[in-house]
Amino acid sequence: MCTGTRFSFLVILATPAGATIARAQGPYCKPLDNTGNHILYTVQPQATSPSDSAYRAKVWHIPLLAPSDVAFVTDENVCQQAATAYDREVSPETSTLTRGVYVIRLGTSYLVVDSEYPAGEWMRGIVLDSSFAKQSGIVGL
Repeated sequence: MCTGTRFSFLVILATPAGATIARAQGPYCKPLDNTGNHILYTVQPQATSPSDSAYRAKVWHIPLLAPSDVAFVTDENVCQQAATAYDREVSPETSTLTRGVYVIRLGTSYLVVDSEYPAGEWMRGIVLDSSFAKQSGIVGL
């Protein structure tokens, strides 16, 4: 019989770089689910491999990063600011503040991805600097 007591659990997952992260539970950060893992595993080699330097520099406008500089973000404050900036720069049909975004930290920048507003077969994303200003154009993932 349920007595109305609520329990909260924190799920800890390991990233490919060995860092520990917590699964997002709030309204602005999407969780590290299958889509989040896909984004992280796609971005990490592109941001950390010297062979992708032209793409990284010309499209994402980020330097070569160490694997530890690429991390899935679960901080609700960061995700809220990222979603607000994404809405301002990309103008999706509906606000990401109502559905959340995937955020990947890229050194001092953030890749913000809206999985629910695709461009054909691609998810739309944008790289923002540390002050949440536009750093790249729209990228497809």
